Amino acid sequence: MIFQAVWDRKIEAVLTTQSIVDSSYLAQKAGLQKVFFDMVNKCCDYINIEQLNSFDIRFACRNYTGDFEDDSLVYRAIDCNCDVFVTSDKKLRETYQGKHKNLQIMSPEEFISNMTGL
Repeated sequence: MIFQAVWDRKIEAVLTTQSIVDSSYLAQKAGLQKVFFDMVNKCCDYINIEQLNSFDIRFACRNYTGDFEDDSLVYRAIDCNCDVFVTSDKKLRETYQGKHKNLQIMSPEEFISNMTGL
């Protein structure tokens, strides 16, 4: 549902290169490389793709919560002015929920339930 809303241009989405690379590893382990490549290729036409940079890394160093990658990704979302960070990572949601006034952290299920009416 989330990808369909992006493809219909009802919402704008951002992925990081880090997230894409990490997902490729999981897709390879699951034997879903072809599906993954097709999805990423389509995403390039619809989704903003951001790279982590030195500011993200410095933020993670200064605000280390126990998961350096999550800390870096959250700062990238803040810097891109994202409204919502969607993740299935419960620990990330618990760590960051409510800590940044302009960034909501939601599970995919929560986000989808909030999408009704789009």
